[in-house]
Amino acid sequence: AVSTAVAETPAPTLFRAVLGERWKSLPASLRALHSVHDIEDFAGSATIERGKGLAARLLCLVFGFPPAGDGIPVTVTKTRDEAGETWQRDFGGRRFISRLVPGARPGHVFESFGPFTFDLRVETGEGGISLPVERGWFLGIPMPRLLLPVSEAHERDVGGRFRFDVRLSAPLGLGLIVHYRGTLAPAGAEPVRAGVPAA
Repeated sequence: AVSTAVAETPAPTLFRAVLGERWKSLPASLRALHSVHDIEDFAGSATIERGKGLAARLLCLVFGFPPAGDGIPVTVTKTRDEAGETWQRDFGGRRFISRLVPGARPGHVFESFGPFTFDLRVETGEGGISLPVERGWFLGIPMPRLLLPVSEAHERDVGGRFRFDVRLSAPLGLGLIVHYRGTLAPAGAEPVRAGVPAA
């Protein structure tokens, strides 16, 4: 008699592949947000602050960043395909989309907003992730470092719940563009509890 069996193992998701062994050190709430194999929604709320200068207003318009406010409902829809992930963020009805793919260097990802693409270094530590901008392109043309936005983007676990904190400042010392922070969890699910062993 002959018997056969087929076993399938999903390919590593984007951040799991980029982080390698560092993936196992992440809290469960962060691993849940970065373990989408098809399409999944995450929901929460956010506080948004926007810069008041002309540069901030123009850049918020270009990128589609939401207006300022507190307790704004947030939905993030993450869609994965063979090349990377698409993130659609909805802040109280204001949507903006970015596309993330593996970077050209180990430990990096590329994130694109329309004609802009940024090279983000994925740092781990203090129970979370930070994503500083290292390089950028506009329509494929390299941007001078002086013209890159200053990004302070962090993901942390707070009480078993995923917390994001993203502050973007304009280059050349032109001040705040936007600062949005809040929490997310899988839509319709209880918050992920801290202390779950790494997969």
